[in-house]
Amino acid sequence: MVEEQSIIPTRASMLKGISKIEEVSFVSYKPKPKKIINDDNDNNLVIEKPAFVMKKAKNEIIKFGISQLEGQEKEMLKYRAKPPRKKCVNYKKLLKERKESNINEKSNVELQQIGKNTIGKSTAKTKFDKKRKKDLKLKDKGLLDVYGRLKVKVT
Repeated sequence: MVEEQSIIPTRASMLKGISKIEEVSFVSYKPKPKKIINDDNDNNLVIEKPAFVMKKAKNEIIKFGISQLEGQEKEMLKYRAKPPRKKCVNYKKLLKERKESNINEKSNVELQQIGKNTIGKSTAKTKFDKKRKKDLKLKDKGLLDVYGRLKVKVT
């Protein structure tokens, strides 16, 4: 036996003269995606897929980023592990290293402006250097080059 639900009388319900409860039910339906398109020519079923899916796009971006890495980092990021932290460096040592690198760069720039390489040799090539290289190449050819070459004249 189902008992009827009754309203608890309040001032507002008495003034309006409400004695029974009105039940309202709401049913929501999900929109149906378009899945099948019928072609008159072939009568084949073609399934439409959404053009852009966020999950796949995110996955592709992660794969692309991983493909640029090498070694252990690549393996770690495949399984979504955190990358290793950078090693701590003493601040004073870091400053010293930076100072030394700046001094080296400045000296290299000065040498280049003068026309010398990092060792101090001249970067300009002279006739003497070219001739010397040519002589070295000739010496390294072999034993039979001592006798010379045969010049053939075609008449």
